[in-house]
Amino acid sequence: MSQSALRMGSSSAGRKSPVFHLVVAGTALFFTGVTANAAAVSTNTGSLGAAANGTNAATVTTGPGAVFAGNDLAAVYPTNANGTNTTVPFLSQLNPPTGSPFSVEFWARPTATDDDDAPVANRVSAGNRSGWVFFQRAAGWNFRMYNGVGSGLSTSLTGGTSTLNTYSHVVATWSGTVPLLYVNGVLASSTNDTTVTVSGTYVPNSTVALTAGTLADQSSPYVIGGRAGVLRVGPDAGPDPEPLQHGIERHA
Repeated sequence: MSQSALRMGSSSAGRKSPVFHLVVAGTALFFTGVTANAAAVSTNTGSLGAAANGTNAATVTTGPGAVFAGNDLAAVYPTNANGTNTTVPFLSQLNPPTGSPFSVEFWARPTATDDDDAPVANRVSAGNRSGWVFFQRAAGWNFRMYNGVGSGLSTSLTGGTSTLNTYSHVVATWSGTVPLLYVNGVLASSTNDTTVTVSGTYVPNSTVALTAGTLADQSSPYVIGGRAGVLRVGPDAGPDPEPLQHGIERHA
């Protein structure tokens, strides 16, 4: 699996890879915003090249990112109207087989919540659900993986705090058998939620785009004014979950 890290803003700060231990085959997907309105294309800086570029809707803007230094910017989703999102075309390299490890990380700054906000998603919603998604819940950040049977879940981890008007660094890892959720550098959950039924085996997304700001079908829009920093999808089962500090690349 290639690695991807989309930069959802821009920064002139000194840069390193979005995680402390990037694999050689890594792909970085970084969204690039320049002024009030985000650039139409968020350039992928990783090994998949332009094939993994993100497309920002015309309604996507930019605002201050998680790193204060270097004019750091993040993508802002100023409306919950359909299509206010960033999309990366479906690529098999970003959707490894069931037993293959991967990790996903991003920065997000919610401004409100309706308990169904999806800042980052890679989920097939129609018919039998597959892939994965992050939700911003009142109880914290929720990472879900699907088993390909109806709306069935193979994983649902919730933890940390999704504090309003504050950036959170969120990381989910999948070893091929074990999921983990980290928030702001701390293990937030290693146990499935007891409020939902979890069964079966994870089934990867096989058709839809990777999105930030909404699900691929444009439902579950991120909160009005919500921001997303750097989005990274990698082939390893555990990037260092510690939030990267000033002047270092981060991932929506």
